[in-house]
Amino acid sequence: ASVSEPNAQQAHRPLTQYLVDAWDSDNGLPHNKVQALTQGPDGLLWIGTEGGVARFDGVRVMPFEPPEAPQLARTLATALYTSPDGAVWIGSEGFVHRYQSGRLTTFTVPDEQRPFVRAIRQASDGTIWIGAGGMLCRLARGKVELVTTVDGRIHEILPEPDGSLLLAAAGFVLRFRDGGTEIV
Repeated sequence: ASVSEPNAQQAHRPLTQYLVDAWDSDNGLPHNKVQALTQGPDGLLWIGTEGGVARFDGVRVMPFEPPEAPQLARTLATALYTSPDGAVWIGSEGFVHRYQSGRLTTFTVPDEQRPFVRAIRQASDGTIWIGAGGMLCRLARGKVELVTTVDGRIHEILPEPDGSLLLAAAGFVLRFRDGGTEIV
């Protein structure tokens, strides 16, 4: 990509010279502490906050209150992801929710302590990977199953073209490949 000369010069302007809009709980956001963002297939911005999930159309914030789980409008949402098929995935304490075509499906993380789901990603082979606390899980046959555990919390998952996964965990980056992990 290239940047034209006039645009490059504007990059050095102080923020006070730009128009800035802010949306917070006074404008309909469930909570002012935002945990996650994703853009849905319809162009809406999905916002996961400490007080629930909302959608933003560029003008107004709307709480996400599906009939099957109205509590999502008030639940701490710690991860959001839009998969290539257009499904919006929501991570919360002990659960992963999949919303597509007006239908919500909820999956339970396999741990009685209900760790927060902080990462959700789909690999090129279609596998949905989930980071919940220190657990790396995958969605298989309609259930979330534990694959391996790591020290610290998994904050992000990046599927690599070779089928491995990069995991951002507390203080380090790991590569998960062939059932094992190594520090990168």
